[in-house]
Amino acid sequence: MIAWNLPVLMYHDIVSNGFDLSCSGREMSDACLLREDMFSRHVKEIARLDMDTLGFREVGLRRKSSSPVVVTFDDGMLGNYEFAAPVLAELRMRGIFFVSTGLIDSPGYMSWSNLEDLTRCGMEVHSHGISHRPLRSASSSVIRSELEGSKKILEDRLGVGVCGFSWPHGSYSRRGLDIALELGYRVICTSDVKTNAPDAIEGSSCVLGRVDVTSNMGLRDFSLLLEGDRSNWASLRLRWGVKHLVKRCIGERAYRFLYRRYYGVRRVDLVLDS
Repeated sequence: MIAWNLPVLMYHDIVSNGFDLSCSGREMSDACLLREDMFSRHVKEIARLDMDTLGFREVGLRRKSSSPVVVTFDDGMLGNYEFAAPVLAELRMRGIFFVSTGLIDSPGYMSWSNLEDLTRCGMEVHSHGISHRPLRSASSSVIRSELEGSKKILEDRLGVGVCGFSWPHGSYSRRGLDIALELGYRVICTSDVKTNAPDAIEGSSCVLGRVDVTSNMGLRDFSLLLEGDRSNWASLRLRWGVKHLVKRCIGERAYRFLYRRYYGVRRVDLVLDS
């Protein structure tokens, strides 16, 4: 299979098979919680298709296959360490874990010890900001503080270079992109559903689109996503476009308020929206 697109998968939390989805105090919708057995099926499907899971620090390295994929996780949830990382490691696959430094060691989130373990076993840890606040409307000083501060903290504590950034809530601006590049981020991940050139991360810098992999996505649709089925991609793009339009029409703050009310989740930002 020769790829025309580099699929970048975006997961959030991976939970145990017996996890009670009706529990209170959740920090994201049920759709963002993927049970460990389904995640295992996803990883096995990647292996069946002989796809190469890429990291961000591999510029110029020869790939094992002609079908690359990037597996990312947002927010730094503890389930990423407990359930996702072991499955990836067992099949010698790489995961990219974006963490908000202000949430490290918080209940339900990974600890510094967890992140050190991930780094030692070949996974990559990159930045998701400090406070997990949306940054599209934030001032330049706030954006710079979030991106520069989190990068320094991760590099100092983990002893590895941090070249990747994922925008919290998928919220970003052209100004924010310019600041990220200026600060030395080479691979910048959005939540926009768009295709990426197969060799996108081989360049000096890139902005990647991603597909949110949720519990609502069946295994067949997941396979079509990996295989680059164009009608499947068009459907994903359409659904994202509608959501994006609603968010732009009613505003980011109102959208997030309605999201929390509808799904019964609590906010996880460490600061108020600005």
